[in-house]
Amino acid sequence: SNEDCQSILSSMSSFQTLTSLKLHVKIHPRVYQKAFFPDYLKFPALVNLELTNLMFRDSENVGDVEPFSVFQNLKNLILSGCATKNHANILISSLSLINLNIDDNLHRFLYIKLSAPCLSSITLTGTPVAIRCERSLAFAKELNFDTNTSPLGCSSLTLLNLLQQFPNIESLTVSARALK
Repeated sequence: SNEDCQSILSSMSSFQTLTSLKLHVKIHPRVYQKAFFPDYLKFPALVNLELTNLMFRDSENVGDVEPFSVFQNLKNLILSGCATKNHANILISSLSLINLNIDDNLHRFLYIKLSAPCLSSITLTGTPVAIRCERSLAFAKELNFDTNTSPLGCSSLTLLNLLQQFPNIESLTVSARALK
């Protein structure tokens, strides 16, 4: 339940040596209610983070949520079915992030602001989500794109936008369904 998730996370907040965290919150299909990802977690050694069905809140009401900048050693980030409260934009800001995987099945993010100068690989699956980068992803070498098609063509626009921001891409994988 959401309550159990919050109590477990609050007890883990003192884990200074935690390097991997995989947090999957099960939700009832008819009740769309997610557990909030707490903003007090500050795992200094965290390298791998995988979050499923969590909600990020804009506690300062600035329109952006920036939950990952406190993880100074984060290299791998997987977000699946996550959302922001009140459709805030999510900012993924990390100087150490290398691999990013986003599975957004219900278009829960308006767009993602990305500031990760060491990002090497990005994988997008599910509903296409717009990504805005503060600067080009010069170190990015791999792009995997497997999104659902959209009647408005936002899948192709999202792909074209990403390709413009990956000037040194070496490996590109686009699914047949995304190409349609």
